[in-house]
Amino acid sequence: MRRVELTIALATGLAVFGCGGGGGGSGGGRASGFLGGSGSPGIPVTQSCDGFCANQRLSPEQVNLVCQQAVNEAIAQGVQATCAVVDRVGNPLAVYEMPGAPQTVRIGSNNNDLAFPGNGLEDVPGGANQGTAQVATPTGLPNLSAPISARFAAISKAGTAAYLSTQGNAFTTRTASQIIQEHFNPGEFMQAGGPLFGVQFSQLPCGDIARKSPEIVPAQGGAGPKRLPLGFAGDPGGVPLYINGDPAGAVGIEVDGIYRVDPRTADDDVDIEEIIALAAQRSFEASKDRESRQITVMGKLLRYTDLDTPNPREIASPPVMDTNLTTVTGASLVDVTTLNPNAAANANFFRASGGVVTGRRFLSAESGYLLLEGDPNDPSKNGYFNSNLESRMLVNPDGTAFLGQNIVNPAIDPKSTIPVAGAVNNPRPSLSPTPANNGLTAQEAGTIVVNAIRVAQKSRAQIRRGIQGPGFPFMQVNISVVDLAGNLNAFSGTRDAPVFGTTVSIQKARTAAFISRAPNGADPNMPTSAADDLMADMQETIVPGVVDVNVQTQSLGQYVLDARAFLADDTALANGKAFSDRSGGNLSRPFFPDGIDGNANGPFSKPISSWSPFNTGLQLDLVITRLLRSLLADPTITSCTGPELLEVRGGIQIFPGSVPIFKNGVLVGGIGISGDGVDQDDLIAFEGLKQGGIALNPANTRGFGDQPGFVGNAPLAVRSDTIRAAAPGGESGFLRFVNCPPTPFLNSDAQNVCEN
Repeated sequence: MRRVELTIALATGLAVFGCGGGGGGSGGGRASGFLGGSGSPGIPVTQSCDGFCANQRLSPEQVNLVCQQAVNEAIAQGVQATCAVVDRVGNPLAVYEMPGAPQTVRIGSNNNDLAFPGNGLEDVPGGANQGTAQVATPTGLPNLSAPISARFAAISKAGTAAYLSTQGNAFTTRTASQIIQEHFNPGEFMQAGGPLFGVQFSQLPCGDIARKSPEIVPAQGGAGPKRLPLGFAGDPGGVPLYINGDPAGAVGIEVDGIYRVDPRTADDDVDIEEIIALAAQRSFEASKDRESRQITVMGKLLRYTDLDTPNPREIASPPVMDTNLTTVTGASLVDVTTLNPNAAANANFFRASGGVVTGRRFLSAESGYLLLEGDPNDPSKNGYFNSNLESRMLVNPDGTAFLGQNIVNPAIDPKSTIPVAGAVNNPRPSLSPTPANNGLTAQEAGTIVVNAIRVAQKSRAQIRRGIQGPGFPFMQVNISVVDLAGNLNAFSGTRDAPVFGTTVSIQKARTAAFISRAPNGADPNMPTSAADDLMADMQETIVPGVVDVNVQTQSLGQYVLDARAFLADDTALANGKAFSDRSGGNLSRPFFPDGIDGNANGPFSKPISSWSPFNTGLQLDLVITRLLRSLLADPTITSCTGPELLEVRGGIQIFPGSVPIFKNGVLVGGIGISGDGVDQDDLIAFEGLKQGGIALNPANTRGFGDQPGFVGNAPLAVRSDTIRAAAPGGESGFLRFVNCPPTPFLNSDAQNVCEN
């Protein structure tokens, strides 16, 4: 039986060491040849998608068909459900609610009967275990005992499945649950953490890259990726929706009022939310050989559902055959708004008054992603940065480049949030430091991204199946370059890279640049280190002057002190050591070394006695205040951190896929990769930056940024793999910098490509 657990967010790049297939095992079995749904009942799919399928969109009638099947199944099962459908970039297309459906969800794992505040997001919101979080506030103002809407949960489940799935892999929220916990697989002891450990804190509603609804920011229209109310979900009940092999969106189901994760993979649960989601998915199934149960991670099969597909025997209702539904019988179309009862009328995640929305077609300007179809044989077709290389860009609905909001302009104020006029070119020069102060030029940022794409397109994928002909397909990833203030200087990706990797690649790049900073570095306008900024954190409250409750589990400065004690180094986080996300992740696990039960936790993590996917440590404490504020009070905010920490305003990531960027021997930014296995993401970050450095200056044969005129990887002497962590009372060992896969390239037997 599944215990009451959950996650609040999920997103990017799995660590995979084997490829697909394999009979038996958890959730396994060979592909059946089932090619998925056509989007029209009774009409079969006749060909398998080859990775270049035409992009599909969900019509209002198809959205109604999905939720009508969900409602019919809920009635047959004797429960009341909320059904949410989103498109591939996260736009809510409809939220239907049955009479009597739970209105709220409770967040928390309850492993240790924890009480909030002081224990992350455990037991938020309300209810018997809320404890001291029940704060009296004036009438009409938000308070910490306000419930979290079940509609939020349904949208987040749907968005998770949509963002994780591509033409080459179909993932669900059960897949997500499996890969974010303290052990992989969950329930197995003496195993390392999940390959996406920490990714639940991405796509957050307080972030600056995941976009707001058109009601909040009209100019953004339906462009994505859209924010998800609770971030990425690990609660089973979110499944992707495919039309002729192309992921067009996803459906999320909420029934029981508990937002959880599955703490044990070895058993097969009969989960009512998953049954209803699979009933809703009929006519929109993924090709069975693309389901996550056909993909192995460290020799273990991923989970798709705990039920047979495409026709689970637990489904009790017949499929709906009507293709022209104008409404859903047995449920009502509902709004999804912020929880503040006095919030402005435009503070919506989804407004039902206009009826069911048509899905955006992916790789069109209205979706927020546009494909530049470069052709090396046709100079008139210029891809990213005039490279004639096919690539995917973030755009506004009018087709102009989009590189996020809340841009720090150090020329005005080192900690300002004043947007920089005209800063929509992609790539653009760094603002902190500026090129005049040794920062990256637009050409340098663009060249790094172009070369990272080239590395990806010759590298063997690990989470994709059956694409681009026989054998292994190439990697599909998102690539971000940022400066020291966290400004996005360049973004691009491959055609079918998963949407969730957009924001995660930016989080990764920002994390590497932030943790690697030292005082008086390359930017004279921002001379502080990561330690200085964490120590200066203002410890904001949910609503200053109204709900004066500090919900951080400990001060951010305490994490600096803990790290210095753990590393036996009083200068840690201020001495210019170059940290990748892999090395920062080493310090963010509830066991050090990772997976050795009984060992002490890393300094950025909570001890296992209080750790959960909702109480991770530094990663959550950085964003928890504004995350709750965005849900309870102000959905318009565009930073998950206060003014002292704008460099990581979308939150940090603690699993691999990033490295810092050096120029002329000095730290100037970071590169982040998301979309495939974590070893594969490490490869693209390290090797892509190396090749970019060589392209910029052929004399830089090693691709290091350690000498005048060189841009590239960190000098060996300052890399984090020179740091020996000596955990008090526990084991010691060197941190890692990158860990690249063996024989990574499709047309080469080259080995150890990330060694020096």
